[in-house]
Amino acid sequence: MFTTSGVTYGVSTGKMNGQRTDFTLDLLELKKTGFEVVAKWTKDGGIKSTTNYTSVLMQVLKVKPYIYLKENHESLEGNDKYTGYCVDLLEEIAKVFEKDFKSRFRYAIHLVEDGSYGNMKESGEWTGMIGELLRHKADLALADLTATYVREKAVDFTMPFMNLGISILFKKPGLPEPELFSFLKPFSVEVWLYLASAYLGISLLLWILSRISPYEWVNI
Repeated sequence: MFTTSGVTYGVSTGKMNGQRTDFTLDLLELKKTGFEVVAKWTKDGGIKSTTNYTSVLMQVLKVKPYIYLKENHESLEGNDKYTGYCVDLLEEIAKVFEKDFKSRFRYAIHLVEDGSYGNMKESGEWTGMIGELLRHKADLALADLTATYVREKAVDFTMPFMNLGISILFKKPGLPEPELFSFLKPFSVEVWLYLASAYLGISLLLWILSRISPYEWVNI
């Protein structure tokens, strides 16, 4: 068994296989001032948060049934004004943070200014949700946003929380009626002309050779 100190804290190896048996991993978060340790992982204790809460500015698009205003939203403030599937999803994420990471997950819902999902202009600038993420007006976006190839090149997507399974249906074409010369379709017109020319040419050549050969007239 070998034990020493390293970048990932204590380093210990097993007696038999030499694999590491004791180490600690840091979960880092990139902020404006640099990387900050927000959680630690150990073999025995699992992952534990080093901060008391995680606060993010959550960007959403008002679309039913994902997120929309409550009927009495005028008398409410902040996140309480909204309801829908996305709000329920955020509450479940907060429960996971409190249970597994022993940390509070706080979020502030922010509606997209132009009310669009996001498209790239000819100048390369993005609009909508994608544009606000790139301009750091929001930390995360939660909506029924389709992950296209162009959008995935601009921002990172999580695993989708919903798959609609949209497909295109069309009538299967029936078999056409056989034509009179359908047996000629396996070859093109040029191939048939070459075959006919070769047949006639070889037949003519064999006839000429049979007329010239003296053995053609000998009875055996």
